[in-house]
Amino acid sequence: GSGRLFKYLPRAGKKYFACDVNLKMLLFAKLKKGLNISYFCSSGGKLPCKSKSIDLVTLIGVLQNCGEDLKCFINDVSRIIKKGGRIFIVTKNLGWDRFIYGKLKPEYDHNWFFDYELESALNEAGFEVDKKGGFDNRSGEVTNINLSHEMFILARKTVN
Repeated sequence: GSGRLFKYLPRAGKKYFACDVNLKMLLFAKLKKGLNISYFCSSGGKLPCKSKSIDLVTLIGVLQNCGEDLKCFINDVSRIIKKGGRIFIVTKNLGWDRFIYGKLKPEYDHNWFFDYELESALNEAGFEVDKKGGFDNRSGEVTNINLSHEMFILARKTVN
Protein backbone atom coordinates (compact mmCIF):
# COMPACT_ATOMS: atom_id res chain seq x y z
CA GLY A 1 0.00 0.00 0.00
CA SER A 2 0.99 3.59 0.60
CA GLY A 3 3.49 2.88 3.37
CA ARG A 4 1.45 4.67 6.05
CA LEU A 5 2.43 2.02 8.61
CA PHE A 6 6.15 2.61 8.12
CA LYS A 7 6.12 5.38 10.72
CA TYR A 8 5.21 2.82 13.41
CA LEU A 9 8.04 0.41 12.64
CA PRO A 10 11.30 0.22 14.60
CA ARG A 11 14.17 1.75 12.64
CA ALA A 12 17.25 -0.03 13.95
CA GLY A 13 18.36 -3.55 13.06
CA LYS A 14 15.32 -4.61 11.08
CA LYS A 15 14.81 -5.63 7.46
CA TYR A 16 11.40 -5.00 5.89
CA PHE A 17 9.67 -6.24 2.76
CA ALA A 18 6.85 -4.31 1.12
CA CYS A 19 4.61 -6.09 -1.34
CA ASP A 20 1.66 -4.80 -3.32
CA VAL A 21 -0.20 -5.81 -6.46
CA ASN A 22 -0.09 -2.17 -7.62
CA LEU A 23 3.33 -0.95 -8.78
CA LYS A 24 2.28 2.70 -8.39
CA MET A 25 1.49 2.10 -4.71
CA LEU A 26 4.93 0.54 -4.22
CA LEU A 27 6.62 3.50 -5.90
CA PHE A 28 4.66 5.88 -3.66
CA ALA A 29 5.61 3.90 -0.54
CA LYS A 30 9.23 3.88 -1.68
CA LEU A 31 9.32 7.67 -1.28
CA LYS A 32 9.28 7.16 2.49
CA LYS A 33 12.87 7.05 3.71
CA GLY A 34 14.63 5.80 6.80
CA LEU A 35 13.94 2.07 6.80
CA ASN A 36 15.74 -0.90 5.29
CA ILE A 37 12.93 -1.97 2.91
CA SER A 38 12.93 -4.25 -0.13
CA TYR A 39 9.97 -3.73 -2.45
CA PHE A 40 8.34 -6.26 -4.73
CA CYS A 41 5.18 -6.46 -6.78
CA SER A 42 3.07 -9.62 -6.48
CA SER A 43 -0.51 -10.46 -7.38
CA GLY A 44 -1.06 -13.08 -4.71
CA GLY A 45 -0.70 -16.78 -5.10
CA LYS A 46 2.64 -18.03 -3.81
CA LEU A 47 4.38 -15.22 -1.95
CA PRO A 48 7.98 -14.59 -3.07
CA CYS A 49 9.53 -15.11 0.39
CA LYS A 50 11.49 -17.92 1.98
CA SER A 51 9.62 -20.26 4.31
CA LYS A 52 9.77 -19.35 8.02
CA SER A 53 11.64 -16.10 7.31
CA ILE A 54 9.17 -13.38 8.40
CA ASP A 55 8.25 -12.09 11.89
CA LEU A 56 5.17 -10.02 10.97
CA VAL A 57 2.83 -9.84 7.98
CA THR A 58 0.27 -7.05 7.70
CA LEU A 59 -2.63 -7.53 5.30
CA ILE A 60 -4.52 -4.26 5.22
CA GLY A 61 -7.21 -4.34 2.57
CA VAL A 62 -5.48 -7.27 0.87
CA LEU A 63 -7.97 -10.09 1.43
CA GLN A 64 -10.91 -8.06 0.15
CA ASN A 65 -9.10 -7.27 -3.11
CA CYS A 66 -6.72 -10.13 -3.91
CA GLY A 67 -9.25 -12.55 -5.39
CA GLU A 68 -7.38 -15.52 -3.91
CA ASP A 69 -9.00 -18.39 -2.03
CA LEU A 70 -8.93 -17.40 1.66
CA LYS A 71 -7.54 -20.67 3.03
CA CYS A 72 -4.90 -21.02 0.31
CA PHE A 73 -3.73 -17.45 0.82
CA ILE A 74 -3.59 -17.76 4.64
CA ASN A 75 -1.73 -21.07 4.31
CA ASP A 76 0.92 -19.41 2.14
CA VAL A 77 1.26 -16.54 4.62
CA SER A 78 1.67 -19.16 7.34
CA ARG A 79 4.44 -20.76 5.28
CA ILE A 80 6.57 -17.60 5.37
CA ILE A 81 5.96 -16.63 9.03
CA LYS A 82 8.27 -17.95 11.75
CA LYS A 83 6.82 -19.77 14.77
CA GLY A 84 5.85 -17.03 17.22
CA GLY A 85 5.48 -14.54 14.37
CA ARG A 86 2.31 -12.53 13.88
CA ILE A 87 -0.24 -11.69 11.25
CA PHE A 88 -2.32 -8.51 11.34
CA ILE A 89 -5.36 -8.38 9.05
CA VAL A 90 -7.76 -5.53 8.30
CA THR A 91 -10.54 -6.48 5.89
CA LYS A 92 -14.24 -6.11 5.05
CA ASN A 93 -16.67 -7.38 7.69
CA LEU A 94 -19.70 -9.31 6.48
CA GLY A 95 -20.91 -9.50 10.10
CA TRP A 96 -21.55 -5.74 10.25
CA ASP A 97 -24.95 -5.27 11.89
CA ARG A 98 -26.18 -3.10 8.99
CA PHE A 99 -25.78 -6.14 6.73
CA ILE A 100 -27.18 -8.59 9.25
CA TYR A 101 -30.34 -6.51 9.73
CA GLY A 102 -30.74 -5.80 6.00
CA LYS A 103 -30.17 -2.05 6.15
CA LEU A 104 -27.32 -2.23 3.61
CA LYS A 105 -25.87 -4.77 1.19
CA PRO A 106 -22.14 -5.43 0.70
CA GLU A 107 -20.45 -4.11 -2.43
CA TYR A 108 -20.07 -6.83 -5.04
CA ASP A 109 -16.59 -5.77 -6.14
CA HIS A 110 -14.96 -6.77 -2.82
CA ASN A 111 -14.62 -10.03 -0.92
CA TRP A 112 -16.36 -9.83 2.46
CA PHE A 113 -15.74 -12.14 5.41
CA PHE A 114 -17.28 -13.13 8.72
CA ASP A 115 -14.80 -13.04 11.60
CA TYR A 116 -15.35 -16.76 12.23
CA GLU A 117 -14.28 -17.53 8.62
CA LEU A 118 -10.99 -15.73 9.15
CA GLU A 119 -10.48 -17.30 12.56
CA SER A 120 -11.11 -20.77 11.15
CA ALA A 121 -8.65 -20.25 8.26
CA LEU A 122 -6.06 -18.87 10.69
CA ASN A 123 -6.52 -21.73 13.17
CA GLU A 124 -6.19 -24.34 10.41
CA ALA A 125 -2.96 -22.64 9.28
CA GLY A 126 -1.44 -22.81 12.78
CA PHE A 127 -2.38 -19.41 14.24
CA GLU A 128 -4.09 -18.42 17.49
CA VAL A 129 -6.11 -15.21 17.47
CA ASP A 130 -4.86 -12.75 20.11
CA LYS A 131 -7.27 -9.91 19.43
CA LYS A 132 -10.04 -8.92 17.05
CA GLY A 133 -12.45 -6.07 16.70
CA GLY A 134 -14.06 -3.54 14.44
CA PHE A 135 -11.96 -0.85 12.83
CA ASP A 136 -13.06 2.58 11.71
CA ASN A 137 -10.60 3.43 8.94
CA ARG A 138 -11.60 7.10 8.95
CA SER A 139 -10.85 7.76 12.61
CA GLY A 140 -8.42 4.89 13.19
CA GLU A 141 -10.49 3.87 16.21
CA VAL A 142 -11.12 0.31 17.36
CA THR A 143 -14.83 -0.45 17.72
CA ASN A 144 -17.15 -3.35 18.44
CA ILE A 145 -16.76 -5.81 15.56
CA ASN A 146 -20.52 -5.82 14.86
CA LEU A 147 -20.58 -2.02 14.54
CA SER A 148 -18.03 -1.68 11.76
CA HIS A 149 -17.86 -2.61 8.09
CA GLU A 150 -14.15 -3.35 8.60
CA MET A 151 -12.57 -5.67 11.13
CA PHE A 152 -9.08 -6.47 12.31
CA ILE A 153 -7.54 -9.67 13.58
CA LEU A 154 -4.14 -10.04 15.23
CA ALA A 155 -2.92 -13.63 15.48
CA ARG A 156 0.26 -15.44 16.48
CA LYS A 157 1.70 -18.50 14.73
CA THR A 158 1.92 -21.34 17.24
CA VAL A 159 3.21 -24.21 15.07
CA ASN A 160 6.19 -24.64 12.77
